[in-house]
Amino acid sequence: MSEPASQAAFERARSLVTLEPLLPAGLVFTWHGRRCGCRIAESRGRVMAEITVELGAMPFSAEDGGARMRLLEILRHGGGDATGHYRLSDRGRFQYRGEEPIERPVSGAGIVAAVTRFMLRARPFLLLAAENGPRRRPNPYRRRA
Repeated sequence: MSEPASQAAFERARSLVTLEPLLPAGLVFTWHGRRCGCRIAESRGRVMAEITVELGAMPFSAEDGGARMRLLEILRHGGGDATGHYRLSDRGRFQYRGEEPIERPVSGAGIVAAVTRFMLRARPFLLLAAENGPRRRPNPYRRRA
């Protein structure tokens, strides 16, 4: 098969493998030890991935007053940029949330690419919260692979 013909056949086959009929969809994953959630839905004519990264519980003043004050300062002044924004959930969880477009046709590779783009752009904001939040204590019961 010639190069243009094989490319056309590949594109035709790829268009058959679309996940759009399954939308909205959600998934949970771990990125560098952080629990993340992703909701994929069509919004304003585009397929968007809404990604939420759990950055930990907001500490009480008695636990770690300094970390609480630093995180509240980040929450007050660090809300909203081109990548995403910090938020405090109803259950007192400190989170970073944002949206990333997914190219059509929606496929597993497109979802992974969109999530990876978002996580790489959000990395400085995730590091800022990790450096200023409470220190994570290692779990002695967690097995390392």
